[in-house]
Amino acid sequence: MRSLDQIEGMLVMSTKEGKNLGRVRHCSADLAKGELVGLIVYDPDTKKEWGLAASDIEVLGRDAVMVESEALIKAVSATPRLQRYRLDTAAEPLQVVTSAGRQLGELGRVYLDSESLKIVGYEVTGPTLKTVVDGTPHLPVMKGAIHGEDALVVPPHAEQHLERSTGGLKQAWARLAGFGRDVVQKTKARVPAQAKKATAKTKRKSAKSASSKSAARPRKSVK
Repeated sequence: MRSLDQIEGMLVMSTKEGKNLGRVRHCSADLAKGELVGLIVYDPDTKKEWGLAASDIEVLGRDAVMVESEALIKAVSATPRLQRYRLDTAAEPLQVVTSAGRQLGELGRVYLDSESLKIVGYEVTGPTLKTVVDGTPHLPVMKGAIHGEDALVVPPHAEQHLERSTGGLKQAWARLAGFGRDVVQKTKARVPAQAKKATAKTKRKSAKSASSKSAARPRKSVK
């Protein structure tokens, strides 16, 4: 699994011609259906943007996106759905709201399964301080969601998923507190054992010392 922003900037190569077709400029994804629509590819030679449908992607590799042929790259104007669901990280983010009119935040990172090319979920960001303290909540792809031009409208129960999301400093503090409790408990359990061991060691030393003194004491001769 990887986030879509990690795909941006990757090389796009054709396996048939062995040609560099450009780099991924933006990803296009329908968050309501959980579907990667395709990629917007920028060719520095022609200084143009081209569209690549997700169905034409052979491999989404670690360093490059592989397609069978450069013929599969088409003008963006010929692929209106790619343009419709383009996710531009530099543009104003989509608002995430429930159908009950509750604003949950803004769309953050979107996560993709590299094998199936399916969207598995996305972050919902809030105020910076709250995000740092509570962590960035995630939502899965939800049935009944609407991916609009300005907002992602999700079902009312999406708010419950956000409330169960934990992370950030709170989670770090909880882990630290748990670690501290474990250390205290282990120390408490260790101290009596160490004291008992020290006592036994002292007794052995005392017994050994007494035995040595007894052996060294001269015996009286019997007349």
